[in-house]
Amino acid sequence: MFKRAALNTLITATALSLCGPAAAHHDATEWEVKRDRDGIVISTRSVEGSRHKMVRSEMTIPARLSAIVALLQDTEACKQLSELCRESRVLSGTPPTDLVVYTYNDLPWPVTDRVGVVRALWSQDPANGIVTMEAEIVPGHIEKENRTIRLENGTIVWRLTPLADGMVEVVQDSHVDPAGRTPAWLTNRLLVDAPFETLVAVREILASGRYAQSSYAFIDDELIASELMGGSTDADDNR
Repeated sequence: MFKRAALNTLITATALSLCGPAAAHHDATEWEVKRDRDGIVISTRSVEGSRHKMVRSEMTIPARLSAIVALLQDTEACKQLSELCRESRVLSGTPPTDLVVYTYNDLPWPVTDRVGVVRALWSQDPANGIVTMEAEIVPGHIEKENRTIRLENGTIVWRLTPLADGMVEVVQDSHVDPAGRTPAWLTNRLLVDAPFETLVAVREILASGRYAQSSYAFIDDELIASELMGGSTDADDNR
């Protein structure tokens, strides 16, 4: 069960973590679109107390909520969702809604590889059907590994909003302390290319039907959001 329930969410999050250190509060800066292509939008915005950016990735796809969750929790899809992922496994928790997950990301030389552990909580709002994954890096949860840098601070949020006609709006926000320096060429790639490529992979894998029959007791796949979300909400802005 744990092998199936590992969180590929951290694959993308760890990559995005290299974009800059996390801060306690976000400022009121508007999102700035960096790429809008093939139905996928990647945006960044300033974060109070940080000289780097927070990243938002979003798209709308035809899929069941349970299918998306199944993909994001499948260790076997790790390398398909990110070329950086070498390993992802569940350390502890109560699947599928409360997981402590380890991920090792193999970064291009000469950048030091990153390892991280997050606690991820999944839930669905019974009022509007929105499925949310909120993950926070767990500092000091693992012993120091040779030739790696351990991530110590950051948050990752996935929000899956069921719309009409079987469509789902997929949004990921990520802001994590990189716990070390990264060259500008890699930071720039991870700000836009890495999250874009991950959403492309998510869309293609789901279209294959591999997870079409997945189901979870905590998810009602028949719920549809009572109000279409055309932009960030107050809750988003304060996240």
